[in-house]
Amino acid sequence: MWKGNWPGNNGPSPATQSNSGIPNGRPTLRSQIAPRSSSLNLVNNASTSSLPGGGLRRQLSNASQRGSAPVRDPVQVLSRILGVDYGELAASTSQAPKDDDNSKPELVEDVDFGGLSLEEYANQQLEEEAQDLSVLIAEDYDKEKEKFEDLNKSIKNCDEVLQEVEFSLSAFQTDLGKVSSEIESLQNRSTALNRRLENRKAAEQALGPIVEDIGLSPAVVRKISEGEVNDSWLKALKEVDIKAKQIDSYNEADVKAVNDVRPEIEKLTNKAIERARDYFVARIKSLRAPHANAQVIQQAGFMRFKELFHFINDHQPQLAEEVCHAYINTMRWYYLNHFQRYRASLEKLKIYQIEKEDTIGREEVTKRTILLPTLKAAHALPHDPFSLSRRSEILDTTFTQPPHRASVFEEEKQPHYLEYPFRHYNLALIENGSAEYSFITDFFSYKTYHEATQIFNRIFAPTLSLGQAYTKQLVQDSTDCLGILCCVRLTQQFAFELQRRRVPVFESYINATNMLLWPRFQIGMDRHADSLRNYKIPGSLPNNVAPAQITQKFASFLHAILTLSAPHPPPSTSNSSMNLASPPQTSTSSASQSSQPPTPSTLIEEPNIEPIKASLGRLRSEFEALLTKLSQVVAGKDGGGGKRERFLGNNYSLVGTILADVDDGGSRIVGEVRSHFEGLANVFRGG
Repeated sequence: MWKGNWPGNNGPSPATQSNSGIPNGRPTLRSQIAPRSSSLNLVNNASTSSLPGGGLRRQLSNASQRGSAPVRDPVQVLSRILGVDYGELAASTSQAPKDDDNSKPELVEDVDFGGLSLEEYANQQLEEEAQDLSVLIAEDYDKEKEKFEDLNKSIKNCDEVLQEVEFSLSAFQTDLGKVSSEIESLQNRSTALNRRLENRKAAEQALGPIVEDIGLSPAVVRKISEGEVNDSWLKALKEVDIKAKQIDSYNEADVKAVNDVRPEIEKLTNKAIERARDYFVARIKSLRAPHANAQVIQQAGFMRFKELFHFINDHQPQLAEEVCHAYINTMRWYYLNHFQRYRASLEKLKIYQIEKEDTIGREEVTKRTILLPTLKAAHALPHDPFSLSRRSEILDTTFTQPPHRASVFEEEKQPHYLEYPFRHYNLALIENGSAEYSFITDFFSYKTYHEATQIFNRIFAPTLSLGQAYTKQLVQDSTDCLGILCCVRLTQQFAFELQRRRVPVFESYINATNMLLWPRFQIGMDRHADSLRNYKIPGSLPNNVAPAQITQKFASFLHAILTLSAPHPPPSTSNSSMNLASPPQTSTSSASQSSQPPTPSTLIEEPNIEPIKASLGRLRSEFEALLTKLSQVVAGKDGGGGKRERFLGNNYSLVGTILADVDDGGSRIVGEVRSHFEGLANVFRGG
C-alpha cells in the first residue's frame, strides 16, 4: 500500500471520495433523526434484510439515522482494508509530507483485490463492514430492547400526560377566554350600575324629602287598621296625622304623586277616627259597669289617649261633641247614682239632734239622744249640748283623713253630731268634683274656660243639688248651734282648699251652703237668748253668793262658740278622693290641683264674725240681765249687805275663768268678750 497521496492526484482517496456523501460526525446524524415512534421500525427492518451492494450509502445513512451504533471513521475503515494498524495509519497520515515535497508514497505491501476494481473492492469491504455493523446493532438492540420498551412505554405515558395537559391547557384557555369575556361584561355592567347609582342618588337627593313626607310604611297602615289601640297605635296615628298635614302642604301640580297618596291617607284617617270613636265609646260604657272606678278609667282610658280625642276633634268636631255629650250624660248618672247611695248610707247613722227645749234658759236639760226624723232611735245616750268637748277636732282633720267608705256608715253603731255626716258627704263631693274638674280642663283642653265650666255644671248640677238637699235635711230642724258653726268652719276650709286648687266651679255651691247654715245658726242663738229672757226666776234662792247653775251652762256654751270662732291654721291636705262605686279611697287625681303651697288667706282667719258678734251680743245682754235679776233675789229686800255685788262678781269671775282657756289666735271677738267679762268681774269684786 502507498503512504501518502495517490499518484497524480492531490485530492482525497477513492474510498474517501466514495463516502463523501456520508456525514462526517455524530452531530449531523442527530439532526436527521426521525421521531421515536419510527426509529424502532427502521432498526427492525435493518436487522432482518440484507444490504445490497449499491445501497451502502443508504444503509449507512439509515444506520446513522437509527443512532443505535456509532459511525466509524473513514481512516479506520481504510486501515482495515489495507490491513494496517489504525494508529499507525493515523500517524503516517499526520506525518505525511506536503505537496511541495517531491517524495512519493511508499507501498508497504501488495493488496490482493481479487480481480476487482478498487471501487468494487471498496464496496465489498463496505458491505462486509455493514453486515458486521448490522450484527452489532442487532446484538445491541437485543441488549437494549427492554430499555427501549420501557422507554417506549414512558414515552406513551408522557404522550398521554401531555395530551391531558394539552387538553387541560386548551380547556383552561377556553375558560380563560370565557372569564375574560365575563370580566369585560362585568366591567360594562359595573359601569352601567355606577351610572345608574349616581342617577339614583341624584334622584333620591331631589325626591327623597318629598317621598319621606308623603310615604307611609305598610306596617303603620296595618297597625292603624288592625292593631290594638295602645301606645304604639297612638304613635302610628301621630305619624299618619303628620303625613296628612305634609301632603296638604304640597301642590298637586308640583307633585303628581300627591293625587295617588291623598285618597289613601284620607281613608286611613277615617279608619283611625272610626276606631278612636269605638275606643272612647267602650270606655264610656265601662263607667256604667257595677263598681266601676271613675278615676282609674279616666286616667288609664281617657287621659292616656287624650291626643287621640284631640285627633277626632281636629278632623270630626261634630263626632267629638257627640262623644263629649255621651261622656257628660254618663258621668252625670255616675255621680248622681253613687252619691245617692252614699247619702243613703250616711242617713243610717244615729245623729244627736238638739231639741228646741235644750236651751241655756231651761232649768233641767233632758239627757237623751234624738235622731233625725227619718231614723228611729234604738236607745238614748247622754250628751252635753252646751259643751264642745272634742267636737272641734274635726276641723283639724278635714283633709288629712279621707271620707269613709259607705260600708263603714252602714256598720256604725255609735251616734254622732251633725257635723260628722256633713263633713264626709261634702268632703267626698269636693274631692270628686275637683278631680272631675281637673280631668275636664285637661282632657278637653281645646275648650275655653267657660265651656269647661259648662261641662262641669252639666255633670255635677244634680249631684250638687243633692248635696244642698242633704245639708238642709241635717240642719233644718236643728238648734245645735255648735254643730252648725262646725259646719260653717268646714265649709270655710272647703272654700280655702278649692281656692288653693284653683277650682272655681264650687263657688255657687259654697255660697248656697252658707245660706243654709247661717240662718239656722242665728235661729239657734236667738232661741238661747229667748230662753234667757223668758227664764222663770224663782221667788227665793239659797242665801249664798255661789255662781248659779245657769252661769256654768252659759260659760260652757260661750266657750264653745268662741273656740269655733277663733282662727285656725290652714288645714293640711292628703289629696284624697273617693270612688263612689265603692267606698271612698285615696287617689292622686287632685295632686295636680295642689301643686302650689298654701298661702295666707283671709278666708281661713275666722268665719264671718258679724253674725256671730251680733248673736253673742244679744245672748250676752240677756245673760247679764238675767244675772241682775238673780242677784236681786239673792240680796233680798234689804239688799243683802253686798251679797248682790259678790254674787255678780262670782258669776262673772266664773265666766272669765272658763273663757281664759280659749285660744283666741288673735281673734278680735274672743279678746273682746273675754275682756268684757273680766272687767265686770273686777268691777263687782271691787265694789
